Amino acid sequence: DLHLSLRRQRQMCIRDSTLRIATGPVRGGYFAVGGVICDLLNASQARHRIECLVRPTSGSGENIAHVLTGSAEMGLVQSDWQSFAVTSAEQQTSSNLNFDRLRSVAALYPLATHILAREALGAQAVSDLRGRRLGLTAPGTGQRQLADVILAQAGVAGDALNISVYPTDTDMIRALCAQEVDAIVLVGPAPMQPVEVALSRCQAQLLPIAQEVIDTLVGEREALATFTLDSRAYVGQRR
Repeated sequence: DLHLSLRRQRQMCIRDSTLRIATGPVRGGYFAVGGVICDLLNASQARHRIECLVRPTSGSGENIAHVLTGSAEMGLVQSDWQSFAVTSAEQQTSSNLNFDRLRSVAALYPLATHILAREALGAQAVSDLRGRRLGLTAPGTGQRQLADVILAQAGVAGDALNISVYPTDTDMIRALCAQEVDAIVLVGPAPMQPVEVALSRCQAQLLPIAQEVIDTLVGEREALATFTLDSRAYVGQRR
């Protein structure tokens, strides 16, 4: 899920009547979501006298740091990132931030992981991507962390992949369509418009994640949940 998070304190103080929301890359979905939230707040600014500003960032990891250091009042964070920040002893000891003060304000919408591969590969499962060219977002983003976890559990992480990094979903779709990569991993609400583009224009297909991989990850990580994608969500998908 995508959560709107803040730092707990006795009274939320918005400096200079400004509410800053840490989001994501300017061309990404989180920046757009933050823009919608700020548009709604700013429409009634005359009443509450608070100006909402969207802060572009690299993603969930940076957003958590901005919220906890006070350089942003709120941030958009994937649930697995927030859970990791609060529960990971390694994360807490490697920084001077008080992760106990991180709180979720609202769960905005569920996020589904989509693994897309070129049909010409003939791949039937994630494990078939071993040795292939894979497009991912940059390390430090919630999308990249989730992709790394799933790929590792499926046994195709690290040296088993030839990874290229792209700043946005649009860049990954372009690379897949141009056959610069064999597969990509996208995370977002389903149905997801970039996925529809890849399926209709790039001869791509969705790869299922093995049930044993899903069961293991959901069992180990309380922030994750099973999501079954209806075949009717995307035109032409048989499963």
